[in-house]
Formats: sequence, C-alpha cells, structure tokens
Amino acid sequence: MNPVVLGLAEKRYEFEDGLVVVYREPSSKEVVDYNNSIYFRRRGKSYSTNLGEPQLALADKIIVDLENTVFVDAEGKQRPLNKSTKASELAHLKLGEEGRAPKSWKELLPAARKSQFISAVMGGMEEEEKNS
Repeated sequence: MNPVVLGLAEKRYEFEDGLVVVYREPSSKEVVDYNNSIYFRRRGKSYSTNLGEPQLALADKIIVDLENTVFVDAEGKQRPLNKSTKASELAHLKLGEEGRAPKSWKELLPAARKSQFISAVMGGMEEEEKNS
C-alpha cells in the first residue's frame, strides 16, 4: 500500500484489511535519530541492529489517528478506536503479562502492525529521496 497525502502534514497508510493509519511526516531529527538507532558503525562499516524498538518508538511519535478499527468497551459495545478514545475508556482492558491498563489508544495497535507501517513509510521516504 502507498501512503496517501491528506493535508499539509497528515498522510494515510492503509493496510490490506482496511485499517487506516493517519500519520504526520517525521521530522528530519526524528529520521536521523531513527537511522542512528538502527545502525551502528564499527571500523568504518555500517551494521544494522534490532529494528523492533526503534520502529515502535517512531510509530508512537508520528501516528496521529486510526480509522476503520474498533474496541469493546466495558459494557461490551463496539466503539471506534481513534485519537478521541480516552484512557479511562480503555481502563478495563489489560495488556501483557503484567495485566496493566493501556495508557493510550496507540498501545492497542499491535507491535507487528506498527513495524509493518514504519517499514513501509520509511522505505517510501527512501524511494522518494532516490527519485528526486
């Protein structure tokens, strides 16, 4: 899927199943920090490291909204999951082995989806740079 430009700073990325991630373009500093966190240099050679944590951190910074996804509230009703979802509405949900409540609606987007999203967005940015 290709990102679609919305407005001045917001873009959309649509997964094959219809989930839409609305995001902002990462700043130059965020891109540099991301690249520095996934690569290290030893004796003049560049090596890649584990991508997981840097991808999740960047995704949490640039994702501004979700579309076409829902969560089940405390009363058992399906409600849209998006930027207007408050942490108090998610308090009944438990994450991970420790069973803590999510602090943000972004925590309900699975890590695999965030990684896939960042790979596509950052890969698209590299292609744009090569073509310009």
